Amino acid sequence: MNRRIHRTSASQGIKQQNCLLGILCLAMTWPASLRAQAGELDKTFGNGGIFLGENTGLANSVATALTILSDGKILIAGQFQATGAVQPCVVRLAANGTLDSSFGQRGVATVSLGHGGGELFTGVVVQSNGKIVVAVSSGGADDAPVLELARFEANGMLDTSFGSAGVLQLARGATDSRAIAQQPDGKILVGGGFLVARVNSDGSLDTAFGSNGFMPAISEASAISLRANGQILLPASSYNANGTVDTSFGILGRIATLGPVSPARVQSNGKIVAAGAVTSKVMLGQLPNATVVTGFGLTRYNSNGSLDTSFGHQGGVVTDFSSIAPSLTPSDMAIETNGNIIVAGQAVQLNSTAFLPTPGVFALARYTPTGALDSTFGTGGKVVTSFGTNAMAGIAAVAIDSEGRLVAAGNVASGSNPRSIAVARYLTH
Repeated sequence: MNRRIHRTSASQGIKQQNCLLGILCLAMTWPASLRAQAGELDKTFGNGGIFLGENTGLANSVATALTILSDGKILIAGQFQATGAVQPCVVRLAANGTLDSSFGQRGVATVSLGHGGGELFTGVVVQSNGKIVVAVSSGGADDAPVLELARFEANGMLDTSFGSAGVLQLARGATDSRAIAQQPDGKILVGGGFLVARVNSDGSLDTAFGSNGFMPAISEASAISLRANGQILLPASSYNANGTVDTSFGILGRIATLGPVSPARVQSNGKIVAAGAVTSKVMLGQLPNATVVTGFGLTRYNSNGSLDTSFGHQGGVVTDFSSIAPSLTPSDMAIETNGNIIVAGQAVQLNSTAFLPTPGVFALARYTPTGALDSTFGTGGKVVTSFGTNAMAGIAAVAIDSEGRLVAAGNVASGSNPRSIAVARYLTH
Protein backbone atom coordinates (compact mmCIF):
# COMPACT_ATOMS: atom_id res chain seq x y z
CA MET A 1 0.00 0.00 0.00
CA ASN A 2 2.83 2.34 0.78
CA ARG A 3 4.27 1.75 -2.68
CA ARG A 4 0.85 2.42 -4.25
CA ILE A 5 0.52 5.67 -2.32
CA HIS A 6 4.04 6.65 -3.36
CA ARG A 7 3.25 6.02 -7.04
CA THR A 8 0.03 8.03 -6.77
CA SER A 9 1.89 10.98 -5.15
CA ALA A 10 4.55 10.92 -7.86
CA SER A 11 1.84 10.88 -10.53
CA GLN A 12 0.15 13.86 -8.93
CA GLY A 13 3.49 15.72 -8.81
CA ILE A 14 4.02 15.13 -12.54
CA LYS A 15 0.51 16.37 -13.27
CA GLN A 16 1.13 19.50 -11.20
CA GLN A 17 4.39 20.19 -13.04
CA ASN A 18 2.67 19.74 -16.40
CA CYS A 19 -0.10 22.09 -15.26
CA LEU A 20 2.43 24.75 -14.26
CA LEU A 21 4.24 24.37 -17.58
CA GLY A 22 0.93 24.77 -19.38
CA ILE A 23 0.18 27.98 -17.48
CA LEU A 24 3.64 29.37 -18.30
CA CYS A 25 3.23 28.51 -21.97
CA LEU A 26 -0.20 30.13 -22.02
CA ALA A 27 1.21 33.28 -20.42
CA MET A 28 3.93 33.43 -23.05
CA THR A 29 1.33 33.22 -25.83
CA TRP A 30 -1.01 35.89 -24.44
CA PRO A 31 -1.63 38.63 -27.00
CA ALA A 32 0.59 41.70 -26.68
CA SER A 33 -2.48 43.76 -25.75
CA LEU A 34 -2.68 41.84 -22.46
CA ARG A 35 1.01 42.23 -21.62
CA ALA A 36 2.84 45.32 -20.43
CA GLN A 37 4.41 47.22 -23.29
CA ALA A 38 7.28 49.67 -23.40
CA GLY A 39 5.88 53.17 -23.11
CA GLU A 40 2.97 52.24 -20.88
CA LEU A 41 2.47 54.01 -17.56
CA ASP A 42 3.79 52.02 -14.61
CA LYS A 43 0.57 51.34 -12.70
CA THR A 44 2.51 50.60 -9.49
CA PHE A 45 3.49 54.26 -9.30
CA GLY A 46 1.28 56.98 -7.84
CA ASN A 47 -2.30 56.83 -9.09
CA GLY A 48 -2.29 54.68 -12.20
CA GLY A 49 1.28 55.71 -13.00
CA ILE A 50 1.00 59.42 -12.18
CA PHE A 51 1.66 61.64 -9.17
CA LEU A 52 -0.35 64.86 -9.41
CA GLY A 53 0.67 67.69 -7.09
CA GLU A 54 -2.75 69.32 -6.92
CA ASN A 55 -4.05 66.21 -5.14
CA THR A 56 -1.42 66.43 -2.39
CA GLY A 57 -1.39 70.07 -1.32
CA LEU A 58 0.87 71.24 -4.17
CA ALA A 59 -1.84 72.96 -6.18
CA ASN A 60 0.39 75.88 -7.18
CA SER A 61 3.78 74.35 -7.90
CA VAL A 62 6.30 74.10 -10.72
CA ALA A 63 8.74 71.32 -11.68
CA THR A 64 11.94 72.22 -13.50
CA ALA A 65 14.38 69.33 -12.84
CA LEU A 66 14.63 65.94 -11.15
CA THR A 67 17.07 63.33 -9.97
CA ILE A 68 16.53 59.80 -8.69
CA LEU A 69 18.16 58.50 -5.51
CA SER A 70 19.72 55.04 -5.21
CA ASP A 71 16.72 53.83 -3.17
CA GLY A 72 14.30 54.87 -5.92
CA LYS A 73 13.07 58.05 -4.25
CA ILE A 74 12.63 61.01 -6.58
CA LEU A 75 13.70 64.61 -5.99
CA ILE A 76 11.93 67.30 -8.01
CA ALA A 77 13.30 70.83 -8.05
CA GLY A 78 11.08 73.81 -8.75
CA GLN A 79 8.80 76.24 -7.01
CA PHE A 80 5.88 76.13 -4.55
CA GLN A 81 3.37 78.69 -3.33
CA ALA A 82 2.07 78.30 0.20
CA THR A 83 0.09 80.81 2.29
CA GLY A 84 0.57 83.43 -0.40
CA ALA A 85 4.38 83.22 -0.55
CA VAL A 86 6.16 81.84 -3.61
CA GLN A 87 9.31 79.93 -2.69
CA PRO A 88 11.80 77.69 -4.48
CA CYS A 89 11.37 74.09 -3.39
CA VAL A 90 12.52 70.49 -3.57
CA VAL A 91 9.80 67.83 -3.42
CA ARG A 92 10.62 64.24 -2.55
CA LEU A 93 8.51 61.29 -3.64
CA ALA A 94 8.77 57.76 -2.33
CA ALA A 95 9.64 55.10 -4.89
CA ASN A 96 5.93 54.20 -5.15
CA GLY A 97 5.00 57.72 -6.27
CA THR A 98 3.57 59.11 -3.04
CA LEU A 99 4.71 62.27 -1.26
CA ASP A 100 7.49 61.41 1.23
CA SER A 101 6.31 63.09 4.43
CA SER A 102 9.62 62.35 6.20
CA PHE A 103 11.34 64.93 3.99
CA GLY A 104 11.31 68.65 4.82
CA GLN A 105 7.83 69.82 5.73
CA ARG A 106 5.39 67.11 4.63
CA GLY A 107 7.58 66.20 1.66
CA VAL A 108 8.63 69.70 0.60
CA ALA A 109 11.86 71.57 1.40
CA THR A 110 11.88 75.34 0.86
CA VAL A 111 14.07 78.35 1.66
CA SER A 112 13.49 82.12 1.70
CA LEU A 113 16.15 83.86 -0.38
CA GLY A 114 15.07 87.49 -0.16
CA HIS A 115 15.26 88.27 -3.89
CA GLY A 116 11.81 89.81 -4.03
CA GLY A 117 9.81 86.66 -4.79
CA GLY A 118 9.55 84.41 -7.82
CA GLU A 119 12.73 82.44 -7.12
CA LEU A 120 12.89 78.82 -8.21
CA PHE A 121 15.33 75.91 -8.17
CA THR A 122 16.42 75.05 -11.70
CA GLY A 123 18.60 71.98 -11.06
CA VAL A 124 19.42 69.45 -8.36
CA VAL A 125 22.29 67.03 -7.58
CA VAL A 126 22.94 64.76 -4.60
CA GLN A 127 26.38 64.56 -3.01
CA SER A 128 27.99 61.34 -1.82
CA ASN A 129 27.06 62.21 1.78
CA GLY A 130 23.39 62.50 0.82
CA LYS A 131 23.26 66.29 0.93
CA ILE A 132 21.20 67.98 -1.77
CA VAL A 133 22.58 70.90 -3.77
CA VAL A 134 20.26 73.01 -5.92
CA ALA A 135 20.81 75.74 -8.51
CA VAL A 136 18.88 78.91 -7.70
CA SER A 137 17.29 81.36 -10.11
CA SER A 138 15.85 84.70 -9.06
CA GLY A 139 12.99 83.84 -11.40
CA GLY A 140 12.44 87.33 -12.75
CA ALA A 141 12.05 88.88 -9.32
CA ASP A 142 12.66 92.62 -8.80
CA ASP A 143 16.31 92.06 -8.11
CA ALA A 144 19.58 91.55 -9.99
CA PRO A 145 20.12 88.03 -11.40
CA VAL A 146 22.36 85.81 -9.30
CA LEU A 147 24.48 82.72 -9.85
CA GLU A 148 23.60 80.93 -6.65
CA LEU A 149 23.46 77.54 -4.92
CA ALA A 150 21.67 76.26 -1.83
CA ARG A 151 22.18 73.02 0.09
CA PHE A 152 19.85 70.86 2.15
CA GLU A 153 20.51 67.97 4.49
CA ALA A 154 19.30 64.57 3.33
CA ASN A 155 16.16 65.04 5.43
CA GLY A 156 15.23 68.29 3.67
CA MET A 157 16.42 70.72 6.33
CA LEU A 158 18.58 73.64 5.15
CA ASP A 159 22.30 72.96 5.69
CA THR A 160 23.45 76.13 7.43
CA SER A 161 27.12 75.06 7.20
CA PHE A 162 27.02 75.69 3.45
CA GLY A 163 27.79 79.19 2.14
CA SER A 164 26.00 81.81 4.20
CA ALA A 165 23.34 80.02 6.29
CA GLY A 166 22.79 77.43 3.57
CA VAL A 167 22.99 79.70 0.51
CA LEU A 168 26.09 80.34 -1.61
CA GLN A 169 26.02 83.40 -3.89
CA LEU A 170 28.75 83.19 -6.54
CA ALA A 171 28.02 86.10 -8.87
CA ARG A 172 25.49 88.90 -8.89
CA GLY A 173 24.17 90.93 -11.80
CA ALA A 174 25.53 88.63 -14.54
CA THR A 175 23.11 85.72 -14.88
CA ASP A 176 20.68 83.42 -13.10
CA SER A 177 21.55 79.78 -12.40
CA ARG A 178 20.06 77.54 -15.07
CA ALA A 179 22.08 74.33 -14.89
CA ILE A 180 24.01 72.20 -12.43
CA ALA A 181 26.18 69.07 -12.68
CA GLN A 182 28.34 67.11 -10.26
CA GLN A 183 31.73 65.73 -11.30
CA PRO A 184 32.93 62.28 -10.17
CA ASP A 185 35.36 63.99 -7.77
CA GLY A 186 32.47 65.78 -6.04
CA LYS A 187 33.09 69.22 -7.50
CA ILE A 188 29.96 71.02 -8.66
CA LEU A 189 29.45 73.05 -11.82
CA VAL A 190 26.72 75.68 -11.97
CA GLY A 191 25.96 77.76 -15.02
CA GLY A 192 23.61 80.22 -16.63
CA GLY A 193 23.74 82.64 -19.52
CA PHE A 194 27.33 82.60 -20.74
CA LEU A 195 29.00 81.84 -17.41
CA VAL A 196 29.92 78.63 -15.53
CA ALA A 197 31.41 78.44 -12.03
CA ARG A 198 32.91 75.46 -10.20
CA VAL A 199 32.88 74.91 -6.45
CA ASN A 200 34.45 72.22 -4.30
CA SER A 201 32.19 69.78 -2.48
CA ASP A 202 32.21 71.99 0.62
CA GLY A 203 31.02 75.02 -1.35
CA SER A 204 34.35 76.83 -1.59
CA LEU A 205 35.13 78.33 -5.01
CA ASP A 206 37.55 76.22 -7.06
CA THR A 207 39.95 78.98 -8.10
CA ALA A 208 41.94 76.60 -10.33
CA PHE A 209 38.98 76.46 -12.71
CA GLY A 210 38.71 78.91 -15.59
CA SER A 211 39.54 82.41 -14.39
CA ASN A 212 39.56 82.33 -10.59
CA GLY A 213 36.68 79.85 -10.47
CA PHE A 214 34.62 81.16 -13.40
CA MET A 215 34.51 80.03 -17.02
CA PRO A 216 33.18 82.36 -19.73
CA ALA A 217 31.12 80.24 -22.12
CA ILE A 218 30.94 80.58 -25.90
CA SER A 219 27.42 79.09 -25.99
CA GLU A 220 24.60 79.42 -23.52
CA ALA A 221 25.01 77.37 -20.33
CA SER A 222 21.38 76.22 -20.22
CA ALA A 223 22.51 72.67 -19.46
CA ILE A 224 25.76 70.98 -18.40
CA SER A 225 26.85 67.43 -19.21
CA LEU A 226 30.12 65.63 -18.45
CA ARG A 227 32.25 63.53 -20.77
CA ALA A 228 34.22 60.46 -19.69
CA ASN A 229 37.55 62.25 -20.15
CA GLY A 230 36.50 64.99 -17.71
CA GLN A 231 35.59 67.51 -20.37
CA ILE A 232 32.54 69.72 -19.86
CA LEU A 233 29.78 69.82 -22.45
CA LEU A 234 27.27 72.63 -22.86
CA PRO A 235 24.47 72.18 -25.42
CA ALA A 236 26.60 73.59 -28.26
CA SER A 237 30.21 73.76 -27.02
CA SER A 238 32.92 71.77 -25.21
CA TYR A 239 35.54 72.71 -22.61
CA ASN A 240 38.57 71.10 -21.04
CA ALA A 241 38.39 70.04 -17.40
CA ASN A 242 40.28 73.18 -16.34
CA GLY A 243 37.67 75.48 -17.88
CA THR A 244 39.41 76.39 -21.14
CA VAL A 245 37.71 76.01 -24.52
CA ASP A 246 38.36 72.67 -26.23
CA THR A 247 39.41 74.07 -29.61
CA SER A 248 39.72 70.56 -31.08
CA PHE A 249 35.96 70.14 -30.79
CA GLY A 250 33.78 71.17 -33.73
CA ILE A 251 34.84 74.59 -35.02
CA LEU A 252 37.03 76.16 -32.31
CA GLY A 253 35.02 74.48 -29.57
CA ARG A 254 31.51 74.96 -30.91
CA ILE A 255 29.03 72.99 -33.02
CA ALA A 256 25.92 74.01 -34.96
CA THR A 257 22.69 72.68 -33.43
CA LEU A 258 18.96 73.05 -33.75
CA GLY A 259 17.60 75.52 -31.23
CA PRO A 260 16.41 75.98 -28.64
CA VAL A 261 18.47 73.02 -27.50
CA SER A 262 17.78 70.55 -24.68
CA PRO A 263 20.72 69.06 -22.73
CA ALA A 264 23.26 67.22 -24.87
CA ARG A 265 23.85 63.66 -23.71
CA VAL A 266 26.96 61.54 -24.09
CA GLN A 267 26.58 57.91 -25.17
CA SER A 268 28.78 55.11 -23.85
CA ASN A 269 30.79 55.20 -27.10
CA GLY A 270 31.58 58.90 -26.58
CA LYS A 271 29.20 60.15 -29.25
CA ILE A 272 27.06 63.16 -28.39
CA VAL A 273 23.31 63.43 -28.97
CA ALA A 274 21.51 66.78 -28.93
CA ALA A 275 17.79 67.45 -29.26
CA GLY A 276 16.43 70.74 -30.53
CA ALA A 277 13.27 72.27 -31.85
CA VAL A 278 12.29 72.22 -35.53
CA THR A 279 10.23 75.24 -36.59
CA SER A 280 7.85 75.59 -39.51
CA LYS A 281 5.68 78.28 -41.08
CA VAL A 282 1.98 77.45 -40.70
CA MET A 283 -1.41 79.10 -41.08
CA LEU A 284 -2.72 79.79 -37.60
CA GLY A 285 -6.25 81.20 -37.68
CA GLN A 286 -5.93 84.52 -39.49
CA LEU A 287 -2.16 84.57 -39.03
CA PRO A 288 -0.38 83.48 -42.22
CA ASN A 289 3.17 82.15 -41.99
CA ALA A 290 3.15 81.90 -38.19
CA THR A 291 6.40 80.38 -36.92
CA VAL A 292 5.60 77.32 -34.81
CA VAL A 293 7.79 74.67 -33.20
CA THR A 294 6.57 71.54 -34.95
CA GLY A 295 8.96 68.71 -34.14
CA PHE A 296 11.75 67.05 -32.23
CA GLY A 297 15.03 67.48 -34.07
CA LEU A 298 17.72 65.02 -33.04
CA THR A 299 21.35 65.20 -34.16
CA ARG A 300 24.40 63.12 -33.25
CA TYR A 301 28.04 64.13 -33.28
CA ASN A 302 31.28 62.20 -33.07
CA SER A 303 33.44 62.84 -30.02
CA ASN A 304 35.39 65.51 -31.93
CA GLY A 305 32.22 67.46 -32.73
CA SER A 306 31.86 66.40 -36.37
CA LEU A 307 28.41 65.33 -37.51
CA ASP A 308 27.88 61.56 -37.31
CA THR A 309 26.39 60.85 -40.73
CA SER A 310 25.71 57.21 -39.79
CA PHE A 311 22.91 58.41 -37.48
CA GLY A 312 19.38 58.86 -38.82
CA HIS A 313 19.45 60.63 -42.17
CA GLN A 314 22.94 62.06 -42.65
CA GLY A 315 23.29 62.71 -38.92
CA GLY A 316 19.81 63.91 -37.99
CA VAL A 317 16.22 62.88 -37.31
CA VAL A 318 13.03 64.97 -37.30
CA THR A 319 9.90 63.68 -35.58
CA ASP A 320 6.47 65.28 -35.49
CA PHE A 321 3.25 64.42 -33.66
CA SER A 322 1.00 66.07 -36.26
CA SER A 323 -1.79 63.49 -35.91
CA ILE A 324 -1.94 64.20 -32.17
CA ALA A 325 -0.89 67.82 -31.78
CA PRO A 326 0.93 69.82 -34.46
CA SER A 327 3.12 71.90 -32.13
CA LEU A 328 5.93 69.90 -30.53
CA THR A 329 8.78 71.15 -28.32
CA PRO A 330 11.58 69.04 -26.77
CA SER A 331 12.79 69.80 -23.24
CA ASP A 332 14.98 66.91 -22.10
CA MET A 333 16.51 63.62 -23.15
CA ALA A 334 17.66 60.35 -21.57
CA ILE A 335 19.81 57.53 -22.91
CA GLU A 336 19.09 53.95 -21.84
CA THR A 337 21.82 51.44 -21.06
CA ASN A 338 21.20 49.69 -24.40
CA GLY A 339 21.79 52.94 -26.28
CA ASN A 340 18.15 53.77 -26.99
CA ILE A 341 17.43 57.51 -26.88
CA ILE A 342 14.27 58.99 -25.33
CA VAL A 343 13.35 62.59 -26.11
CA ALA A 344 10.70 64.27 -23.95
CA GLY A 345 8.71 67.46 -24.20
CA GLN A 346 5.29 68.87 -24.94
CA ALA A 347 2.79 68.49 -27.77
CA VAL A 348 -0.02 71.05 -28.01
CA GLN A 349 -2.98 71.85 -30.19
CA LEU A 350 -2.68 75.17 -31.98
CA ASN A 351 -5.43 77.66 -31.17
CA SER A 352 -5.55 81.12 -32.66
CA THR A 353 -8.10 82.34 -30.09
CA ALA A 354 -5.99 83.38 -27.13
CA PHE A 355 -8.75 83.24 -24.54
CA LEU A 356 -9.63 79.61 -25.22
CA PRO A 357 -7.70 76.78 -23.53
CA THR A 358 -5.07 75.06 -25.63
CA PRO A 359 -4.73 71.41 -24.58
CA GLY A 360 -1.22 70.01 -24.23
CA VAL A 361 0.17 66.57 -23.40
CA PHE A 362 3.35 64.90 -22.19
CA ALA A 363 5.17 63.78 -25.34
CA LEU A 364 7.86 61.10 -25.64
CA ALA A 365 9.68 59.58 -28.60
CA ARG A 366 12.18 56.72 -28.46
CA TYR A 367 14.89 56.04 -31.02
CA THR A 368 17.19 53.10 -31.57
CA PRO A 369 20.96 53.72 -31.37
CA THR A 370 20.97 54.23 -35.16
CA GLY A 371 18.37 57.01 -35.00
CA ALA A 372 15.25 55.14 -36.14
CA LEU A 373 11.99 55.48 -34.24
CA ASP A 374 11.65 52.41 -32.00
CA SER A 375 8.38 50.72 -33.02
CA THR A 376 8.36 48.67 -29.77
CA PHE A 377 7.79 51.85 -27.76
CA GLY A 378 4.24 53.15 -27.48
CA THR A 379 2.63 53.61 -30.89
CA GLY A 380 5.24 53.67 -33.62
CA GLY A 381 7.88 54.94 -31.20
CA LYS A 382 5.75 57.72 -29.68
CA VAL A 383 3.87 58.10 -26.40
CA VAL A 384 1.55 60.86 -25.23
CA THR A 385 -0.07 61.31 -21.82
CA SER A 386 -3.08 63.59 -21.51
CA PHE A 387 -4.29 65.14 -18.27
CA GLY A 388 -7.73 66.20 -19.49
CA THR A 389 -9.44 67.78 -22.48
CA ASN A 390 -8.59 71.36 -21.50
CA ALA A 391 -5.38 70.71 -19.55
CA MET A 392 -2.08 72.23 -20.61
CA ALA A 393 0.67 69.73 -19.75
CA GLY A 394 4.32 69.38 -20.64
CA ILE A 395 7.44 67.51 -19.50
CA ALA A 396 10.28 69.54 -18.00
CA ALA A 397 12.81 66.79 -17.19
CA VAL A 398 13.32 63.02 -17.42
CA ALA A 399 15.59 60.43 -15.82
CA ILE A 400 15.93 56.65 -15.84
CA ASP A 401 15.81 54.79 -12.52
CA SER A 402 17.79 51.73 -11.44
CA GLU A 403 15.03 49.44 -12.76
CA GLY A 404 15.26 51.02 -16.21
CA ARG A 405 11.93 52.85 -15.92
CA LEU A 406 11.59 56.37 -17.26
CA VAL A 407 10.48 59.06 -14.80
CA ALA A 408 9.13 62.29 -16.29
CA ALA A 409 8.48 65.41 -14.21
CA GLY A 410 6.45 68.24 -15.64
CA ASN A 411 3.58 70.60 -15.09
CA VAL A 412 -0.17 70.59 -15.60
CA ALA A 413 -2.54 73.57 -15.63
CA SER A 414 -6.30 73.23 -15.95
CA GLY A 415 -9.44 74.97 -14.78
CA SER A 416 -8.94 76.79 -11.49
CA ASN A 417 -5.52 75.13 -10.99
CA PRO A 418 -2.86 77.58 -12.26
CA ARG A 419 -0.13 74.92 -12.39
CA SER A 420 0.95 71.88 -10.45
CA ILE A 421 3.76 69.35 -10.53
CA ALA A 422 2.98 66.14 -12.36
CA VAL A 423 5.27 63.09 -12.34
CA ALA A 424 4.71 60.03 -14.52
CA ARG A 425 6.65 56.77 -14.61
CA TYR A 426 6.81 54.68 -17.77
CA LEU A 427 7.86 51.12 -18.48
CA THR A 428 10.66 50.85 -21.02
CA HIS A 429 10.69 47.11 -21.71
